[in-house]
Amino acid sequence: MGHAVTIVTALHWMSNLGISTSFPPIHDVLGGMTFAIYGALSVVAIFFIWKFVPETKGKIFEELENILV
Repeated sequence: MGHAVTIVTALHWMSNLGISTSFPPIHDVLGGMTFAIYGALSVVAIFFIWKFVPETKGKIFEELENILV
């Protein structure tokens, strides 16, 4: 479990770094369209989660191990 928390935290910080470093140059070029790009990426992420991430609500730990491993 500790490894998973470490990985998720690292991915969170890398995502934060990617957005905070990409926003100023994209905003300089595209202006207000920057938010549309981030919005489109969010729609793609929602589709990916809906299609490929399994539902885990109401399942016990052993069931989750069978699904995710």
